[in-house]
Amino acid sequence: MDLARYVISKDCAPNVVTYNTLIDGFCKKGEMEKAMDVLVDMEHLKRLKPDVAIYNTLIDGFCKKGEMEKAMDVLVDMEHLKRLKPNVTIYNTLIDGFCKKGEMEKAMDVLVDMEHLKRLKPDVTIYNTLIDGFCKKGEMEKAMDVLVDMEHLKRLKPDVTIYNTLIDGFCKKGEMEKAMDVLVDMEHLKRLKPDVTIYNTLIDGFCKKGEMEKAMDVLVDMEYLKRLKPDVTIYNTLIDGFCKKGEMEKAMDVLVDMEYLKRLKPDVTIYNTLIDGFCKKGEMEKAMDVLVDMEYLKRLKPDVTIYNTLIDGFCKKGEMEKAMDVLVDMEYLKRLKPDVTIYNTLIDGFCKKGEMKKAMDVLVDMEYLKRLKPDVTIYNTLIDGFVKMGEMDKAMDFVHDMISKGIEPDEVTYSILKAFVEPDVLLKIGGLCK
Repeated sequence: MDLARYVISKDCAPNVVTYNTLIDGFCKKGEMEKAMDVLVDMEHLKRLKPDVAIYNTLIDGFCKKGEMEKAMDVLVDMEHLKRLKPNVTIYNTLIDGFCKKGEMEKAMDVLVDMEHLKRLKPDVTIYNTLIDGFCKKGEMEKAMDVLVDMEHLKRLKPDVTIYNTLIDGFCKKGEMEKAMDVLVDMEHLKRLKPDVTIYNTLIDGFCKKGEMEKAMDVLVDMEYLKRLKPDVTIYNTLIDGFCKKGEMEKAMDVLVDMEYLKRLKPDVTIYNTLIDGFCKKGEMEKAMDVLVDMEYLKRLKPDVTIYNTLIDGFCKKGEMEKAMDVLVDMEYLKRLKPDVTIYNTLIDGFCKKGEMKKAMDVLVDMEYLKRLKPDVTIYNTLIDGFVKMGEMDKAMDFVHDMISKGIEPDEVTYSILKAFVEPDVLLKIGGLCK
């Protein structure tokens, strides 16, 4: 860009290529006003005629910024003032711009203008863009209409990407039968081979609906009929699906298949999913077994999320000593810093057991040793705990403490207090916050 400016400033007879380079540079930086200034300089001062490439660059620049009206203004200037014919690339750019903004009617208007007024033939890329746009909006009937137009009227062959887009669209809407119909059409009528991404999408769709048998059927079809190798993402999806249904034995079977038959290494996400599944079922010993397997056999480092999950699981079972043991392991052996969520969970666990002194100890550790600031949720938990123990003075001490630290009581705070505190006291509390 600097060289192009130098050439122009030194009256070195810049040509169209020089201006195109400069305009392209500004467009890539998103500086569209400067790009337009260069166009004006080129036309009115240097009397050079911009070519199609320059207009393509400008239209692309405005589309990337989502300024579609300005992109269309450039098209009008190009066609009606400069008498230049836009090409397929320009129409593709415009259609893509409108699709990205979700303005599908305008995208279709551009297609009509391109085909019926300019007599240009849209290519597979344009149809892919339109189908993707409708799928992202969940308008699957219109996406299928575009496919029909593409195939039967334009005699264009859809590629794997288009089928992937359609299958993904139906899966996101939970319309798995239609997604499978598209797969059948793709394979048996169009003789296209689905890839791992398509199978991942289908498996994820069935898992999200809790239809695990069908998800496993897709896996079998993928492996033994299509000879495709499932990746870690697919196994993660299946394990997550079984965990969400509480079918932990099946989730563990998938892990075994993944590791010992497919020789794939499970990642931290998979272990997190398994630990979360066992914790939700209250099977804490098994959750800890998974942690041991993860750390000492697979040499993977558990993260804060995993420790949060384990602590929450023990707290829900009222096993507070074990929850504190996990905290110690996390801090002093793994050198991980617990966050506010973990402290909230521990304080809530002690409060539910009525062990308010231990809840207070956790708060002290959090504030003065870890330098973490308790939030309104932690204060509400403590206030509620003291109220349930009948210790109203201590509950009110925490109300004043939170206000003094700039934390305003919320609806939950007032809900806890209103059954035990006089209305005028509640009004005073409200006044302290102002």
